[in-house]
Amino acid sequence: MTDLPFNPDWAVHPGEVLEQIMEDDALTIEEVARLMEVDVSDVKRLLAGSDTRLNQSTADKLESATGFPAYCWINLENQYREDMVRLAAD
Repeated sequence: MTDLPFNPDWAVHPGEVLEQIMEDDALTIEEVARLMEVDVSDVKRLLAGSDTRLNQSTADKLESATGFPAYCWINLENQYREDMVRLAAD
């Protein structure tokens, strides 16, 4: 069996993952903001993908709010950035 590289023609922003977690756990934007100890507008920007980059502090807050480990949020962000570069080059 040959290992083929997986190069999808899409990129998933961490905000999309947060949106799915919120839906699965029936969390509102206000609840996530409270759990993260940030403004609702910050959560809205994250969901929209308009933050410039998800940093360690935000990842730690997301972990507190969702239970999804901070290192996974950082990995999602890094993969998203790599995918965007790859897609721009295609």
